[in-house]
Amino acid sequence: MNTNDIKRKMYTLKQDLLYLYKCNRSVSKKDINRLLELDADIHRIYNEYLKLFVQIDNRIPIFTEDWQYPHSSCYYYALNLPIPIEFEKVYKSLTGYDFESHLGSIANLPYQDNFTKEEVLETLYSDLDALKIKWYESSIDEEPHHDGYKIALLVDETLGDTDFHFIRQNRCGRWSEKDGCGTEVVSITTPEKFTTDPFYKYVKTLELVKPTIGRR
Repeated sequence: MNTNDIKRKMYTLKQDLLYLYKCNRSVSKKDINRLLELDADIHRIYNEYLKLFVQIDNRIPIFTEDWQYPHSSCYYYALNLPIPIEFEKVYKSLTGYDFESHLGSIANLPYQDNFTKEEVLETLYSDLDALKIKWYESSIDEEPHHDGYKIALLVDETLGDTDFHFIRQNRCGRWSEKDGCGTEVVSITTPEKFTTDPFYKYVKTLELVKPTIGRR
């Protein structure tokens, strides 16, 4: 497929999403079972959209403070994955909740409240495999060797209150992060700011290589 073919398929998926909305806009928000089915249906379409998107996305992200997807997480920011407004509007209208996707959602894995750093990595690898994004071991100071870009993982393994955080390195060489959903994007001047965090412990750096057509 070329770029135009992929864009047409992405457009078709948005049409599928709107058809799903038209068929279910009268569903009661008290019908929990049906809402769970709709959640799964919308995420299925969204995940197919992302699998197409990574093929036309820039191979290396570009830093901008104007990140237009406020409900995306630090994880989706690190992978430079969008949440098109159509998905936000349809999901909110049908369920009453903001549209969000958790780590592992792309690989159809269940949401986890508590986890180890090893489990976070395994779930990350599952999502990357689903998106056909190749990954290679790297380090904070090492230059990319595979024509990709780097992300770093930090994990807070506090018992009963675990959390993780992802950071990415942009084309300009600067690292940046999105601190949770609904917050601004921040440029990080030095990696020491996240490798010495007292709560989120630095775990690993990976170089990601997206299946970008033409490798822009």
